[in-house]
Parts: sequence; C-alpha cells; structure tokens
Amino acid sequence: MLNKLQAYFIIFILLLLSACYEELVGPSDNMVDNTGEYLYFDKATCFFDKPSGTFLYPLKTDFISSYSPIISYNFDTCSLIINGRNIINHEKNRLGDVKLNEAYPVLGISGIDTVFSYQLVFTALPVIHVNIDYEIVDEPKTICEITVNDPWYMNGDYYVREFRSFAGIEIRGGVSQGYPKKSYNVEFWNDEYGKEKNSFSLFQFRRDDDWIFDAMYIDRSRMRNRLCWDIWSSFDKMEYYLSENPHLGIDGRFIEVFINRKYNGIYCLNERIDAKQCRNYGIPFFYDQGLIYKAKQWGSPVMFNSCPDTSLSFFWDGWEQEYPDDETRWRPLYQFTAFFLNSSDNEFIDKVQDYIHLESFIDYYIFLNLISGFDNTSKNTFFIRPDDHSPFIIVPWDMDGTLGRNWDSTLTGHHYILTNNLYDRLIELDVGQINNRLKNRWDELKNDQLAFETLQERMQDYAALFNRGGVIERENRTWDAGLDIDAEMDYIMDWLQKRIDYLDDYFNGL
Repeated sequence: MLNKLQAYFIIFILLLLSACYEELVGPSDNMVDNTGEYLYFDKATCFFDKPSGTFLYPLKTDFISSYSPIISYNFDTCSLIINGRNIINHEKNRLGDVKLNEAYPVLGISGIDTVFSYQLVFTALPVIHVNIDYEIVDEPKTICEITVNDPWYMNGDYYVREFRSFAGIEIRGGVSQGYPKKSYNVEFWNDEYGKEKNSFSLFQFRRDDDWIFDAMYIDRSRMRNRLCWDIWSSFDKMEYYLSENPHLGIDGRFIEVFINRKYNGIYCLNERIDAKQCRNYGIPFFYDQGLIYKAKQWGSPVMFNSCPDTSLSFFWDGWEQEYPDDETRWRPLYQFTAFFLNSSDNEFIDKVQDYIHLESFIDYYIFLNLISGFDNTSKNTFFIRPDDHSPFIIVPWDMDGTLGRNWDSTLTGHHYILTNNLYDRLIELDVGQINNRLKNRWDELKNDQLAFETLQERMQDYAALFNRGGVIERENRTWDAGLDIDAEMDYIMDWLQKRIDYLDDYFNGL
C-alpha cells in the first residue's frame, strides 16, 4: 500500500507529465505504426502505398542480376510469394533478375487461397516516409517520425541504409500552401518533445536538423528549382570572400515521399540558406554580427520604392529577418534602403559599394535574366551580410517559376530584360563600370557554365533519372498532374536557346 506522501508524489508527477503533453502537437507515445503490411529488404523498409497496394524500394542501379536480399515480413497468417518465388522469412532469398520500374507480384497464400495480391516496384530515388497521428498545419510543427531509405548513403566509414528520427513537420510556402500537394519544413528531433534537435547528414550533405521538402507542384518539369540552384552554384569564380569557393547556394536531392502509408509523390529535399550554410561555403560568417534578410513579399522597401519605419517585428513590409532569430536588427538594411532613395547620383556612385558587393549583384543580374525569374527580380532573394564590416551579397530563392514559365506556370516569352529600381540606377550611372563588367562576365559564363550544351546536359540527366524509375508516372497517378517530361524538356531547351541568343545581343550592346 502507498502511504500519503508517496501518493501525493505520484499525482504530482502525473500532473507534470500532463502539462508537458498539453504543450505539444503530437502523436501517441508509440511513434511506430505496427499495423498493416511490412516488408524489409536487408533490414531496410519497402514502403507501402495502401491505396494502390504497392511496395516501393530504392535501388542503386537500373538492373540487378540474381538479386538476393535478406527478406523479413509480418504476414504471419500466410506464406509469401514474390515474383513467383516462395519467400523464407528472415533469410536471404533469390528474387532473380530485377530492374527499375517493373511491377513484381507480391502474393499472400493460405492453403489454396490468395489472401492478398500486391506489387513491388523498384525506384531510382531515395524514399522517405512520414508517420504522423495528427494533421500537418502551417504552424506549429507537428510531431512525427521520419524514416529515410537511401541505398547510396555512407556516414564516414560505415554504411547507413536507413535513418529514422523523431521530427517536427509543418507546411511551408505562401501561395503554394493553396496547392493540393504541399511543401514542408522538417526539423529532426532527438525526442518526441522537440527539446533537443537531431543533426544528421542526409545524402552526404552538411550535418543539419532543418530540411525542406519541396513539392514542386506548379513546375511542369519538377526540376526547375533544383536546376537553377545547380546553375547558380556553378558560378565558381566568385571573389567575394574566398576565391576558391563557389557561390553560396544549397544542395538538394530528388526523393519520393510517403505520408502514413500513402504515396505522396516526388519531392526535392533541400538544404536551407542560413548562417551554417554561409560558413559551409567558406564565407567567414560571424554569428554575433552576421545578418540574413529574406525578401518574402512585394513590399515597398523590397522593391526600393520607399523606406517606411521598421518595428520590433521580424517582418518589415515584405522583408523577413532570417538571422538572427532572437533579436531584430533592421538598421543595416534600413540604412541601405534610405541611402538608395535619398542619395545624390555622385553619392550613390561613390558609396554604394560600401553597402553591396558589386560582383555578387553582377552575377545575380546575369543569372536572373538567364533563368527569366519574374518572381525573383526583388522578391525571393536573400540579402546576406557576414559581419559588421562587409557589404551585402545577394542569393536567389524559390525558382519554380523560371525557364520559360511564370510563377503560376503560364508560358513566357524570351525577349525582355528583368530588372528593378536598384539595378536600373546601377546601370544608368554605370557604377564601378558595371556595364562593361556585365558584358565581360556574360562572355565568360556563356562559353562555360552557361553554354547551351552544358545546360542541356544538366536537364537531360534529371529527365533520364525521372524516366528510369517511373517517377513521373507515379506523380501523374497520384496528383492527376498530366506531366509530359519529354515535351517539357523540348520546350525548355527551345526557349533557352532563344533566350541565350537574345541575352547575347543585350549584353554585347552594353
């Protein structure tokens, strides 16, 4: 029997735990869904799409001869047959020759009866499953469990086929939140309360706990954002801080995503632009001095139309302060905006390079016009200042509406120049001989990183990856997207050739 003191102590602990749970948006104690069909190859999960009765499993190569994985399953009431072969549980089983995007029958047999009939498909992309008990919302992050099956992953000297972690997940984006297929922010946690983050190097990227699942829903090619990041990062002669380092950018990897045993389509798992990423690219970012601003909306200071008063909020009429996230520091950006609006032409010519790194803005102007980023002329950019004594560099963001299509996927022409008030003034006043430097930089890039054949090869590699694994077919079935990847590639390459020719005339005219 408990004495009175022990009883009070137990009640106190229960009340404390109850209070902790009330602060969370999360599932039950048992994160792992142990109901339904489970199949493992070499201790890694074959993720199951319940609506179609399909197991999906990633392979390193397009074809494997005499594939013999160790197979485990939870079908205790029947025997399992895959591709016509009887499977012995927890043993190595020969499945014969297998290849990508081929449907192999998976049967459950009890006596003479077929208990179930599923199929197994191999894909060319890593697969991620989100197990969650509650609805995913914009804010706050909802607790879930993330499982990653990546056959290519090596963590140092040892092989990690499958990674599993608690995580918090939320819907991301602005207009894109209204699309049927959502993008997500994901933060890995060491526990189900999110009190301690779990930093991990997915796909051999930098170690981090914050990741983006980009749905790419509006993009008819499902590759524009990733392709544009590849192009931006290829500008490898940057001399902003360390000449041997490329542009500040992000890495990303195409993946396939399941949510609660339901296939959710192709995504691009991306890194984030943050202080860690600056240092990752060799920029000496000082955490006590560095600043990162994100142009999130078409506000007047974003377009350099006016300079309203700032506030204590992390938002300023279109701008969002990304770093630091514990105190507002609008003064440097406010001072630059006020300088732009109020300075005389001579003052602007003499002092603007104290505020911005001109080489960075030259490269961005060329990049912006190459990809035709209507939505990136002022919005969808980062202004980054590594320390109190450095000028701002500019970095792009969110480039789904590019390369011949607008933010809403409508078609665009190829004969125009994208600019904004800042660029207009820089070019009109020929600050730092910017016109000649733009011409010379364009001539350098168009024969190397921006050569049509180089850009074409990048696109064809991604299209081939999608076609090999049947990814676009699954995307079309899931979202009724009506994608034709080959037709979209033909359109982009035709548009891009015309765009390069037009820009060649423009920059040589400078």
